Amino acid sequence: MGRQINYYMSDPCQQDFYTYLIDNGYVLSDLQGRELEKDTSAGLFLITRPSYKSIFMLDGSIDRLESSVIECSRTKVLIDKKRIARGRIWFCNNKNTIPSDELTSINKDVDRICRWIKNNVPRHVFWEDSFQRSELISKELWPLTDDYILL
Repeated sequence: MGRQINYYMSDPCQQDFYTYLIDNGYVLSDLQGRELEKDTSAGLFLITRPSYKSIFMLDGSIDRLESSVIECSRTKVLIDKKRIARGRIWFCNNKNTIPSDELTSINKDVDRICRWIKNNVPRHVFWEDSFQRSELISKELWPLTDDYILL
């Protein structure tokens, strides 16, 4: 079973988010487990803590389904296509491979991270094709929603 939160963050907001993560003891890494800097431009990376020991490799990459990692993808603004691809935080809380104490700790971390996102990325409610839609969208990206398609 997994948990996720979707969002549309502007670049400055994403940098603030990465700073928050690093300042609070999280480690950002690529899919091979190499640590990333807080000014990363990686489209997809992993969030973990040094205390998490349940990290499993599969074909040279971290197995995101079995390991104690939180997957993070960046919001991408595709100017030439007039589209905004959402970012997301996702965690697969696999009870078969992650010890219960570590699973409890990482679930609390996911809650903290989601709380930061909800406190820093405003929720906007709007109509799209006669359906009401609610999304977390940075104030800098909100004006683009009139002309851009949200993916």
